[in-house]
Amino acid sequence: MNDVSVSPGTKGPIAVRITSIAQLFNSLDPFPFQERDLDKNAEAFIVGWARELPRDEPIHIVLHMPAAEVQKPECRDVGLRIAEIFQISRGGHAARSQ
Repeated sequence: MNDVSVSPGTKGPIAVRITSIAQLFNSLDPFPFQERDLDKNAEAFIVGWARELPRDEPIHIVLHMPAAEVQKPECRDVGLRIAEIFQISRGGHAARSQ
């Protein structure tokens, strides 16, 4: 993840700036794009900033990317995929489809 930034302060959304949706996901993951794990750097970035936010409030992640990227099919459910990944990491029961 070369081009990432966050919103100022410790309250508010975690803003992630990317040039390509592929930057968010592990390129070595053999699963289809919509089922891939987050890139370790992207995950560490999000988790690091999430730890700075109040624990009793929901976390909001805002992705900033070029308009051409937003139109790609991979972006259609990216918010749901990110939420699912963090649910799994918190001990949830979501699993990859097989």
